[in-house]
Amino acid sequence: MEVSELAVEPVVPSHARFPLVDGVRAIAALTIFAFHICFHLGLLSTDLLSRYLGNLNVGVPIFFVVSGFLIYRPFVAARFAAASAPELAPYALRRTFRIVPAYWIALVIVTLILGLESTVLTPSGVITYFGFLQAYDISTVIGGIGQAWTLCIEVSFYVALPIWALFARRALPKSGGRRKLISGELWALGALFVASFLWQLLISPLFVPGDHGYLIAQISLPAFADQFALGMAMAVVSVAVHSGTTKPRLLVLVERNPWIWVVAALALYSLLGLKIGSLGLGASWADAGLFRHVVKGL
Repeated sequence: MEVSELAVEPVVPSHARFPLVDGVRAIAALTIFAFHICFHLGLLSTDLLSRYLGNLNVGVPIFFVVSGFLIYRPFVAARFAAASAPELAPYALRRTFRIVPAYWIALVIVTLILGLESTVLTPSGVITYFGFLQAYDISTVIGGIGQAWTLCIEVSFYVALPIWALFARRALPKSGGRRKLISGELWALGALFVASFLWQLLISPLFVPGDHGYLIAQISLPAFADQFALGMAMAVVSVAVHSGTTKPRLLVLVERNPWIWVVAALALYSLLGLKIGSLGLGASWADAGLFRHVVKGL
């Protein structure tokens, strides 16, 4: 897709509001809720049902993509406007208050209700569960609030993002106009996507399921960086469009025909229910869940 530059240098809003994202988050939350309901009702035991209902946890990748988009966008906007990067302290405070208070309150309530004081409310337990570290030990990964392993990945992304933004600011092209900035960002994020893909394809199979190393390989930021990278790439395109760059033809097409998004989403979700063998893919691919992981991110 071709993008062209304009002579005018419009101001790029670094903290633009996207109210429709709240709707996307609501859909993601509902799919996760529906997944757990289906699990507890035993609806995932039937082959045909499980192939589709078992993928309602697609809400997790949706949250990761949305986070990549919203959180990276201010960094991209600052770079496109040749302004200073967002300050680290306000960024850290916003991320902390966004997730920590609600999680800590919920963790205390769940701990007291389920009687988990002996594991959670101990010196090591406080550090582990209140510090978002439980996903990195096979004995604690489902302790406390079992679903909070996703928060561990989210928090690790919060920590890693400013480092990536600093890399982009210093290593990627600084001159050559907006087109050069856009292509540099997208190529770098494409490389991040491929690196995450290779991590899942090559690194994860080196470990035995149930082993500590396997857990780290499967439930860690490198394994989900591809999904965050998709959202970050969307942030680059969003900033480029808002900065005055001509919209790519594909974006214009889907803006005029929003039903395309619905059809594409349903088509991708239907792929999740296909038996991998029918696609001619190997068993190791299916066992790793790599196909479904990538499709869910898309």
